[in-house]
Amino acid sequence: MKRSRKGKASIIESWEAQAIYENFTTPANKLIWQICRYTGERIGAVLQLKIENVYFNPARPTPLPEITFPAQSRKKSPDGVASTRQVPIAKPLHIELQKFKPAAQSGWLFPAKTDPSKHLSRQIFDKNFRVAVEKAGLAHRGISLHSLRRTLITRLHESGYSVAMIQEITGHKSIDVLRGYIEIKPEAVSKAMNSINL
Repeated sequence: MKRSRKGKASIIESWEAQAIYENFTTPANKLIWQICRYTGERIGAVLQLKIENVYFNPARPTPLPEITFPAQSRKKSPDGVASTRQVPIAKPLHIELQKFKPAAQSGWLFPAKTDPSKHLSRQIFDKNFRVAVEKAGLAHRGISLHSLRRTLITRLHESGYSVAMIQEITGHKSIDVLRGYIEIKPEAVSKAMNSINL
């Protein structure tokens, strides 16, 4: 568990993710949280989304079938290369995207309040996130902005999806790096060992 911003981000339960969501105070913050929750993308790439990466027609608004995270917004892999990632939009996220009204017809999906030519900064969102976690009564849990990425990967693994399938979803180049995200509970190890008939 993460303590004092050190260690691995905590895996969170669905009700915890929902409680944090409900304690965000603006539609933009709620949508940022849901995009992280249902795509497993890092916060930096989410904050750098352009309207055209998400919507056919922002005036209505009509979401695309998938969100595109351009290579230049994403973290580089160990080989020093970043790649574009496209993630199909899950139904709960589609509903959230339909409710959201972009501030403009083009440009940043989450523009900075003081300067719309820039996107919302990580520092500002992080501050809002910490307030929401506190209000949800979850400050003791070691939840960070990376928790949703670790949680999605772990839940896909628990649901029986192969590492290759999870790698396809998350865009990881290295299986070793991907494995580091998967949390395996001690009781799952015990159950596996007790299922063996030698």
